[in-house]
Amino acid sequence: MSPTSLRTLLLCLGWITIISFTGITAQSPPDTPEEALVATALEHNPGLRAQRQKIEAMTLVPVQARALPDPTAELELMNFEIPYFKPWDAFSSMINLNYSQSIPAAGKRRAAGEEARREVEMEESRLAVMESELRGQILAAVYRLATVERLLKIKDEIQQALEASAQTAAAAYSVGRGNQADVLLAQAEITRIPIERQDLFKQREVALAQLDSLLGETADRELLSRIQLPDPAPLPPLDGLMKNLEEKAPEIRMARTGEYVQEGRVEVAKKNFKPDWMLGAGVRIRDMSMRGGTFLTFRLGFSLPFMHHRDRYVPALEEALRMQDSTQSETRQTVVSSRYKLVAAYESAARSLRTYELYRDGLLLQSRLAYESTLAAYSAQKADFNALIQTLTGFYQNQSDQLLAQGDYQEARAMMEVILGQPVLAAIDPENPKPPGIADEPIRDHKE
Repeated sequence: MSPTSLRTLLLCLGWITIISFTGITAQSPPDTPEEALVATALEHNPGLRAQRQKIEAMTLVPVQARALPDPTAELELMNFEIPYFKPWDAFSSMINLNYSQSIPAAGKRRAAGEEARREVEMEESRLAVMESELRGQILAAVYRLATVERLLKIKDEIQQALEASAQTAAAAYSVGRGNQADVLLAQAEITRIPIERQDLFKQREVALAQLDSLLGETADRELLSRIQLPDPAPLPPLDGLMKNLEEKAPEIRMARTGEYVQEGRVEVAKKNFKPDWMLGAGVRIRDMSMRGGTFLTFRLGFSLPFMHHRDRYVPALEEALRMQDSTQSETRQTVVSSRYKLVAAYESAARSLRTYELYRDGLLLQSRLAYESTLAAYSAQKADFNALIQTLTGFYQNQSDQLLAQGDYQEARAMMEVILGQPVLAAIDPENPKPPGIADEPIRDHKE
């Protein structure tokens, strides 16, 4: 092997080693279109970008908070004769050069830096809440859009079926077997479809506008066209979700971080009762009081916080303590509110799941058989046209209701994930990853 080839091989091996040690790996693309939209939103949403920039700026605050106060330097020219003041005699008179530095009491700078660091953690927890809420809003809008698109397809199917029924009624009327009321009934049902489609078009445009707003850019329409509305999956027991709620929920974690921040403010308020020190040094040149000699001077001083004990530092500490009580109450309220919202979203998802299963396992099949039976009876002149229209519209209405339950389930599940800050199944106790209730068969009673 030539030296050049050997050098190239060693260079490649070196880069591979660096990459392996620094943990640089190619990120796999999102598995589903909706996760791709979520990833885009997390990267480009203006609100999240502003919050991240705020955090980057705040990371510079702890260093500033721990810094010493600015020192002071002073030049003093003395012994100018009045009224015969001569500026050019300034440096021939007595000169004082002074330098002083204020030194906060022990622990003050550390407490101030710790308070600033906790403020950064507060904003990071706020960012986690914003990301969780944005993800839930994206998924809810995506599933709503997918529901509307499928409802539009159902409207197309029912319109085609009604048009075929209208033609059948018109043909029967032309040979004297039917009556004009049948034709008018079919035409009335056909006329109602465009009105319902118009409402669905409006909902679709609203969902698209919401997605564009959440993404911070125009959503990829081709990507949206590939989104499929997932079938509802069995829900885990509510108790299993409640176990980790207080530790994992982003809103609760942010509230607890607020308590942590306020503890730092109380610590700063306590440190303010301690006196600060002042150190100084100076040079007196041509000191006329000491035969025109040059002398060094040193100064040591301290502040007197007890002078403002009652009107400044005691009220400040009392304020910090009361704010600490307030943040603790806010945390308790956040826990109660999060539990309520989780229960509400869970029950909404459970109800939608039961409704979906009822249509899937019974009502939809029964309505289809009823429509097919009525159609056969009408063809044999054993059923009237009104019964045919009723079973036809009932069959497609059941499809729409099943689809709405399917979409409502996914939106409620997205809300649960917003509250939990993670996927529903990931929120279960890791020691019991598949508790009773996680099964292939549908869950019939979620309250047990």
